[in-house]
Amino acid sequence: MAYQSGRDTSQDSAGVVIFPPYLLAICAMAGTLTWWLDSAIAIPATLSYAMAALCTTGGIFVDRWAQRTLRSAQTAVHPSETTSTIVATGAYGLSRNPIYLAQGLLLAAIGFLLRSLDYFWVLLPWFAVIRFGVIAREEEYLLRKFGERYAQYKRTVRRWL
Repeated sequence: MAYQSGRDTSQDSAGVVIFPPYLLAICAMAGTLTWWLDSAIAIPATLSYAMAALCTTGGIFVDRWAQRTLRSAQTAVHPSETTSTIVATGAYGLSRNPIYLAQGLLLAAIGFLLRSLDYFWVLLPWFAVIRFGVIAREEEYLLRKFGERYAQYKRTVRRWL
């Protein structure tokens, strides 16, 4: 029995609700606006800048590693394109969603750079949309397309870390 999502599945892509970099930009702008309007809680500079450097470095490294892994497997990086294979090596051997993990780190890095705890509220809507509007749709698409092969991958590799 074929799995049907209730959405039009004639296009061979995940049909995510938003292109993830756009969501990242929207959340970063909303958090920065919150900080600019009134950031009452400041993080100590030394801690904040160290965490910003760590999150930025980690985010860029993981993103580049994941994208190189997908390209070397000759499959799509962009979620609106057709996925040609399940990639379970490189960053995808450690996390099913390393690019989104990297984006979360970069979003957090901005809050640390601003030294604002008020900024971090944006991680909640970002996470909710990524988890339910992007990842859930991608997983549904991959299960529909690859069946047991993707189900096995899900059982062996964690979503985030």
